[in-house]
Order: sequence, then C-alpha cells, then structure tokens
Amino acid sequence: MNLAWIEPWRARWIEPWRARWNALGARERRVLAVLAGFLAVVLFYLLVWSPVQSGLARARARLASVQAQLAQVQEQAALVARVRSAPRVAPPANPAAAVEQAADKHGLRGQLKRVDAEGAGRVRVQLEGASFAALTAWLAELQQQAGLRAESATFERHAAPGTVNARLLLRSQGI
Repeated sequence: MNLAWIEPWRARWIEPWRARWNALGARERRVLAVLAGFLAVVLFYLLVWSPVQSGLARARARLASVQAQLAQVQEQAALVARVRSAPRVAPPANPAAAVEQAADKHGLRGQLKRVDAEGAGRVRVQLEGASFAALTAWLAELQQQAGLRAESATFERHAAPGTVNARLLLRSQGI
C-alpha cells in the first residue's frame, strides 16, 4: 500500500506536535494525558453513549405501544373468528312480531310507537323516550336471537336523561 501521501501531512502536523510534547516536562505531560483522557470520556458520552441511550428509550416506548396495538388486533381477530364460527340465525318468519316480542322483554313496549314491515325481511321501527341502555340490549338480542341487524339508525336526545327517540330500519341477516 502506498502511504506517500501521509508524509507531507505528517511533516506538517504530527512532527510539530511531537516536538512540543517532548519539550514538556513529565508533570505537564501527565496533566495533559489526564485532561485528554477526561476529554475522550466526555466526547464518548456526548457523541456515543447519550444518543444510544435516548434511542433505546424511544425504541422501548415504541415497543410498548406496538405491543399494546398487537394485543388489540389479536383480541379483534379472536372476536372476528368467534363471530364467523357462530351459527347463523335463521331469519324469523315474522320480523315485526320478533321486534315486538323483544321490546316486551326489555320493557320497551310503551316506547314502541311504530313497527312497519317493509317486506324482504325489513322492519321500520320508531321509539320515543326509550332508555338507551334498554334499547342497546334490545338491539343486541334482536341480532343474536332473531338475526335482525340495524341497517340504519337515527337517535335523538329525549327530554329525560338517559332516554332517546330512535328511528331504525332493521334487516334480517339472511337477506
């Protein structure tokens, strides 16, 4: 390997520093060596150690976040698998009757203002002043037991706290 290019650099930079170093006394050399060691440690900390540690801290925080997201996705995947493997509910012969029967069970019969069958397994329902908690339980039962799902829904606040006015279009899952 040709190192000829080093000679001019060496003569210009290294030799003058070497001459100055040799001109120093033993005590001064020791002080400068300790100072150079301290400077090397400080530079190592500032340029290597600190950036690596902060990068590791960010990576650990990101890992925790990604693991939480993975857990949520796995839960949702398990839910999807359960829903897909659940047996299909046969559509009721009379969806309007199924709606009224479930409303009776959840104490919503008095709030049920209109139930209109729209053919092809569809039922239009209107409720006024219904408890939102009872309404959601009623909808869940209709989906699980009768195979009716909300195709469209409109909810409005009612005067009483926790109650709503609702207009729903329910559709049979099999259709």
